Amino acid sequence: MRRRLFRRVAATGAMVGGVSGIVANLALLGFFALSRPWQSAASPWALLGPANDVIGAVSTAALIPMVGYLVRVLPRSRLLTVFGAASIVGMAGLTAVAPLMLSGVVSLTVQFVVAGLAMPAMFGWLLVVNRAGRRADVFPAKLATFGERVGAAALVATGIAGAALLVPAGSVAQNALFGIAGVAGLPAYLAFPVWPILLARKVLADPGPGTPSTTTTTTYDPAPRHPAR
Repeated sequence: MRRRLFRRVAATGAMVGGVSGIVANLALLGFFALSRPWQSAASPWALLGPANDVIGAVSTAALIPMVGYLVRVLPRSRLLTVFGAASIVGMAGLTAVAPLMLSGVVSLTVQFVVAGLAMPAMFGWLLVVNRAGRRADVFPAKLATFGERVGAAALVATGIAGAALLVPAGSVAQNALFGIAGVAGLPAYLAFPVWPILLARKVLADPGPGTPSTTTTTTYDPAPRHPAR
């Protein structure tokens, strides 16, 4: 009973986190496209920036039970445990720092630092958990492939962006590296919230009483896990 309740909470969180993550991304894109914050003129679209922060905090908070559930039920591995814990801490940090920044308690720089630490942990977890789910024959192949590609692309982009910080500021090399990182990382960043929605529908969904066992949705309600050999 507790395991089924945990799964339902995880499924609900995955769906809420995914949908709100998509909305937050749309708000962020609208903020830069319509508000143009690099210009000095005030814009009525400037509210899309705070909206992205608030909705994004809802998204990361909702995804925490999903991460905890998958870490608990998938075959035990050190990488999954480490990245799962790091991802939960990162999501909690993103959830907390957004309202703190909006209320003026911390600066935008602090939010950037928290995001810079949290996002690689989250994308690293995405890569590791999809590999674990594929090996355990729990995740459908298409879902695992999608998650692996999103996680890997985002990690590569993060590495390139990190390398850009080591070259002279404002140089051609730095601008080129940031551009490459954006091309590789932006699609992965935008695709990330789609994955938990697919997970909720294809893996965590509760078929309910009387649902035929031949359903196309794979519900995963495992027995207590054992260490992977």
